[in-house]
Amino acid sequence: TGAIGLYNLGQSCCLNSLLQVFLMNIHFTGILRRITVPPCAVQRRRNVPYQMLLLLEKMQCGKCKAVRPIELACCLSAHRVELFVQHDAAQLFLHLWNLIKKQMKKLELVEELSDLYTICIQEHLACQNCSFEININSSMLTLPLPVLDSNSHRLKTLEDCLKYFFNPEELTGQNMCFCQQCGRKTPFLQVIR
Repeated sequence: TGAIGLYNLGQSCCLNSLLQVFLMNIHFTGILRRITVPPCAVQRRRNVPYQMLLLLEKMQCGKCKAVRPIELACCLSAHRVELFVQHDAAQLFLHLWNLIKKQMKKLELVEELSDLYTICIQEHLACQNCSFEININSSMLTLPLPVLDSNSHRLKTLEDCLKYFFNPEELTGQNMCFCQQCGRKTPFLQVIR
């Protein structure tokens, strides 16, 4: 059989897209299948990972082309995710992410989830006057990809956005950094890897 879709409830197309991204990831669903099932019905109705697991099972066992995520939508409503408003995908992802992590009782599953979705980046800064270098390691859950280049031209593909995000950038003018070796603000080259 083909992939099973989700019916939109309210203006939930953004939510449905995010759910599909989560539920089509076999590593995520592997984690989901090992959650601790909440003991009572009230807790099960309010538990996002459990409701996502039920939805996954509906999608895998269903014989229809799409299923209605009503129980999960009610669960999310109880956690202040409104159904009849447009959502920013990144904000909704972070909200879902935080609910899932908070409601998972097994710490090893939370760690696996973090390992699965955390993006590790390194920001490399080099002074253009003396070549003093700084490396800053950080992690994030989403990449803030630009949709416009520095001349306000639209970046057309995801690949274009990624190339632009990882392109080296000269930090000049108001964006200059303080160089410890020069003892003042100087132009720097910034590279993200």
